[in-house]
Amino acid sequence: VTGMAEYPENIIDTLKKTFQVYAIDAMAEAEKLGNSRVFNSIVLGLAAKHMDFSKEQWIRTIEEKVPPKTIDINTKAFLCGFEA
Repeated sequence: VTGMAEYPENIIDTLKKTFQVYAIDAMAEAEKLGNSRVFNSIVLGLAAKHMDFSKEQWIRTIEEKVPPKTIDINTKAFLCGFEA
């Protein structure tokens, strides 16, 4: 997230040889939404596509758990990942 970590070259391609990999530049997408702090909601949205809960259940959970003033941006971020 901070850019401080060093990852091995071609890590995504290497992982794809063995695993199903889903990748998104969540920080870049969060910045497009105007709030870099919602990158985790984008990652959650991407992961949620592969879980046994509906999109509506996830959105309802976001509405119940995040601070009220952040519901809209977190929902937009979640949908960004979910629809990626």
